[in-house]
Amino acid sequence: MRRGDFLRWGAISSSNSSASTLKDSPQKTAIREVKWAGIPPSGDRAQPSLMGFLRSYWRHNRLCKTFFANADTANNTSTLQRLNVTLGCQEIHEYGQAGIGNYATAIYGIRLAAQALKVDLHMTCHDAIDMSSLLVLPWLLGHFPVSDDATDRASLPSINRVCSTFNKVPIGYLLDQIQFDMRRMALSVVGIPPSSANHPATAWASKYLEYETALRYPYQPQLQARHHNPLVKSNQAADMDDVVVHFRCGDIMIGSAAGSYYGFQKFHEILRHISPAARSIGIATQPFADDEEAIDSRTNQTFKTPLDRSIGNRCKLVVFALIDTLHERFPKAAVRVHNGKDESIVMAYTRMIMANQTIAAAMSSFSVFPIVSTFGTGYLPRPRSWGSPYSWVEQEPRIKDMARDNVVLVKADARHTISGIDMRALWDAKGEALALEWFRNTSLVLNCTKETCKMDAKYR
Repeated sequence: MRRGDFLRWGAISSSNSSASTLKDSPQKTAIREVKWAGIPPSGDRAQPSLMGFLRSYWRHNRLCKTFFANADTANNTSTLQRLNVTLGCQEIHEYGQAGIGNYATAIYGIRLAAQALKVDLHMTCHDAIDMSSLLVLPWLLGHFPVSDDATDRASLPSINRVCSTFNKVPIGYLLDQIQFDMRRMALSVVGIPPSSANHPATAWASKYLEYETALRYPYQPQLQARHHNPLVKSNQAADMDDVVVHFRCGDIMIGSAAGSYYGFQKFHEILRHISPAARSIGIATQPFADDEEAIDSRTNQTFKTPLDRSIGNRCKLVVFALIDTLHERFPKAAVRVHNGKDESIVMAYTRMIMANQTIAAAMSSFSVFPIVSTFGTGYLPRPRSWGSPYSWVEQEPRIKDMARDNVVLVKADARHTISGIDMRALWDAKGEALALEWFRNTSLVLNCTKETCKMDAKYR
């Protein structure tokens, strides 16, 4: 997609999400429309849905199967192919059993495939406005029309790559769109910093959001930008940190499937990136085991947060150990944990996008999207292996270019990283004290298997 080809757009609502007429594509004389729900009615997995797409994405690309099955229609220039996906965003979050990193990967995978297959894509949430201060998902939805621009199409990856599976789809081709969606969301949450703050978001907003000067992407987001009337209270907007450390823990610590791809780094790998001039350091993490819900500070609406209590307070203990280590290294900086009942996923992403430095403390797909979109400098651990759910960052050449600018793919010392499964094994076998010592001590090196962890003799 060429920056010079941006078009003006207006936000769309869920009520008119399927109302685009053939005037949008004057060369078309007929429409073939496919409809997906968010979650299949009554749990019928045979019904086409976003959740059905996501659950099968590791094996095949359901969107490509759907439209390749009608190749004659796809090649018929007089027929407009359309995919209409209508969701309940809160329902997807509560019952979909996946995190925002997975959802965002799926959404951008659908958007990329729709571009490549010339599918007119409508994706909307009926509760997008209500969920706009809580969930990231509504900010990724909208109307994504077919582009007939030959240059746009020539820049896309091959159909084979676009139609591959979850861990291989090169969504980095949509990097410009990812950054636009994420930054637009963040500024709608906290507003544009005053020009006196010299924050890079101010110039970006002037270029992309102000009506008279903005360059526009050729799609219509469902939600209006709200940078002049932000979603959160002014005191929260002013409560941004110089440095944000994202520490994903819960599902990694319990040794779930995520624990094989994702894991942890020693505290040293986090601290070495933090500027000594930092005045405040925020830790964005999941609610601890004794927290059950979050509350939207704007609407006072209770929002349930899925938790796994089987690991007790392990995450809390590690985060508190990190706080102590940060205080020791940066005694003049305020250190705060952001995981209270009024801390939404949207606010966590906003903090990461607006910070001067954003550091992923654990390998996780959650961190990828705000870090590649940050206005500051982002530090993201390289994927543990090619084929892991965010390995697309290794495939995208522009991210390598960004490394000279503001996004750094960090290759940590292998001795300073550990998978979630191995950390669970260590904690179960050796207990809390040694597990916490692993995070603090760069000299403590482990050799873990599924059953046990071996370590230097002096630590046995």
